[in-house]
Amino acid sequence: MKAKYLKFLNQKINVENKTIAVLGATGSIGSSISKYLTYLKANVIIVGQNEGNLIKLKEELLTISPANSHYFVVDFKSRQSINELIKYLNSFKIYAIINTIGVYHIPLRFVNGYDETYLINMLNNVYFMREFYKDERHKKTKIINTGSISYCYSSIKLDDIQYLNKNNKTKHYGNTKRLLMLYSHYLKENGYNVELAHPGISTTNLFNKKHNGYANFFYVLIVPLMKIIFMKPDKAALPLLLALNESNIELNNWYGPKGIFHSWGYPNLQKYKIKEVNDSNLYSNIINEIDRELLNV
Repeated sequence: MKAKYLKFLNQKINVENKTIAVLGATGSIGSSISKYLTYLKANVIIVGQNEGNLIKLKEELLTISPANSHYFVVDFKSRQSINELIKYLNSFKIYAIINTIGVYHIPLRFVNGYDETYLINMLNNVYFMREFYKDERHKKTKIINTGSISYCYSSIKLDDIQYLNKNNKTKHYGNTKRLLMLYSHYLKENGYNVELAHPGISTTNLFNKKHNGYANFFYVLIVPLMKIIFMKPDKAALPLLLALNESNIELNNWYGPKGIFHSWGYPNLQKYKIKEVNDSNLYSNIINEIDRELLNV
């Protein structure tokens, strides 16, 4: 954690003694968020799918501050596991949840008839929000979802809502983020305390070679170049943390880097534009389709 980023956050947010859950905490950005929150004296609940990595992260957090920290193992492909997470969170007074859970370029495979990327990045994220907010105690809890500027490069199609007919991994990923953003927008529009933020472009684990998302030359030539050009995760985490501000963010606004193409730089408040929201019939049909799918999985 660089001193200049810690100073920036100290001036912007106050989370001392507040309990904040970080979903996807062992990822590159999630672990940075967890460390910042611990430094700022929040009580942090770190959530991820690998217990060994969670234990290792918790030990790192203890070297930053003796503040309370807890961990919980979850499988975001499983509704049962998500239900267990919600039951666990019910035992705390949760101030906010920062959700960085997401996958990219995993081989195309299906779980209960749904592509795994679509299921994890969007459908089960929506399921988590809907189920979490059913508890009256959580009405004031802020959920901050991680959007992506890749949402700009795809459109939602009702006849192919999973975007399976297009052999383009980037657009496939962007579609899941666009849908998550649209449903988050819908919940906020209807009074839920849901916010969006995006990290710009960072060299995270999403570009790990093990995902086999690109040809070998990409990992040999492009990824090293990205590490030089784009932000490190510790800076990319800043927009998600700014969304913890006490005041609600105006609809159609989110925090993201303010640099060129909003891909790097310190964060500020920006506009996002999901064109499907402006078509009331399409908007309603997409929401209804997602709600229908929530019942089917």
